[in-house]
Amino acid sequence: MPNMNFINNSGQIKSIDFTPWGGIDGFLDATSNNNATNTSVVKLRKIVPWLNKAIRMTANAVSQLPYSIARKGAEDAEMDIDKAWGGVKNPQTLISLLAASLCGGSAYLKVNTTSKAIIMAQYLVPQTMMPNFDGNGELINFTRSYNGKKEVLALEEVVYFWLPDDTIETGAAQITPIGNAMLSAGLIAEMDNTLFQYGKRGFIPPAILAVKGMTNPSDVQKTETWWNAFLRGWTKQAAKIINAEVVTPQIMGAGMEEMKGSYIEITQQQIKNIAAAFGIPNSTFISDENSYATAISDLKLWYGSSEFVSIYQTIEDSLSDQLFSRFGWDMEYEPEQIEAFQQEETDKSGALSTLANSIDTQPEATLIAAEILGYDLTDEQIAAIQELGTEEPAPEPVDEIVTQRGEAYPMPTDEENEMAAEMMAWRKFAEKPRKREFETKHIPSALALRINAGLRAAKSQDEIQAVFDDAANELPVIRLARAIEASV
Repeated sequence: MPNMNFINNSGQIKSIDFTPWGGIDGFLDATSNNNATNTSVVKLRKIVPWLNKAIRMTANAVSQLPYSIARKGAEDAEMDIDKAWGGVKNPQTLISLLAASLCGGSAYLKVNTTSKAIIMAQYLVPQTMMPNFDGNGELINFTRSYNGKKEVLALEEVVYFWLPDDTIETGAAQITPIGNAMLSAGLIAEMDNTLFQYGKRGFIPPAILAVKGMTNPSDVQKTETWWNAFLRGWTKQAAKIINAEVVTPQIMGAGMEEMKGSYIEITQQQIKNIAAAFGIPNSTFISDENSYATAISDLKLWYGSSEFVSIYQTIEDSLSDQLFSRFGWDMEYEPEQIEAFQQEETDKSGALSTLANSIDTQPEATLIAAEILGYDLTDEQIAAIQELGTEEPAPEPVDEIVTQRGEAYPMPTDEENEMAAEMMAWRKFAEKPRKREFETKHIPSALALRINAGLRAAKSQDEIQAVFDDAANELPVIRLARAIEASV
């Protein structure tokens, strides 16, 4: 149906011609809000590299973000990540797929588990999944439609990831990074298509032929035919002789010279809009020539205050609540371990080291400075620091040991031996990146604070061990052992 009739306010019947859109269906399709459908997203990703880059940058960054899996409520109970994933051969690839899918608002896994392990985890295309709810709005299962087949998946078979969205109560997010970027990506695609069509015509813009005295329809058709043939085959013809008083071409629209400046300006703005939709800093998204300081600053901004955070937190929460909780585990991302945040911790640790050196004489100032630096001290640590300014020196032990050189050293007390044992446990704990700090019970607060400062600044296993080697010099039992060793 090319036309549709309607009655206006005056009672007159008017007709709308939908032929330019290919009929009413074409008009509805062109004017409906279907820009964010999966088909159009895939199509735009193929022809607009900036949209695909934003999705891939986000997915790759999330997949490389450090994380840990540990038993709930248990100390020093981190799981080996590879073993925790069980039958999943490449968790990093799986997380990358989830992050890319979440850029569109939702992601799904089909899982098979036993009481002790994950047997299988399969990525599912979100467009194939339909959540089903009961009369109370409770999620009960999912319908999966794929390759012409339908199957109902129980809740325990699916791990669903829904990006947070304040415009809906439950289900996949409607406001998403991809959705926000579609208009800009579509505009770039249309502009590039215009250039492509211009290129096919030798960059000759469309024209209307102003013809003098030509009223015969057959002459009009002949003129259009040879004019089009000339333009389309201009590479094979050097010239075309016409009567200037008979045919006058009038260019329609802007030519390449007029378009060049506007095309570049509009395209650059749309690229920035795509970056903004994903929360990626322009300098990181567009330029590959940033200085080190700028790159670090931009990464901190991107990783700490953008859609990136919502995506990795959705993955963390969904896997913890729906999958790893079956085994009593928790998953926790640790963005503070990436280089951008490690540099900040290095700067803080330098200030903290200076602070720790004065802790014995200025406990109150130490507490204020620690708060300014952003360290959360426990009530026990605060009380211990406050007592340092008033407590009396511990009495010297009566028992002592004399080395072969005649040097006398007091025997370590039980408390000092516990300190040494705790130091050894801490050294072993620090050999692997952890999501939490080691909890100390016997090591003095001043020494523990100094060790933590050193560990925050350490960038290698050798530097970590050097921190404990230096700290061990303050333990009486270590000094005694070294004195005995030196005297032999």
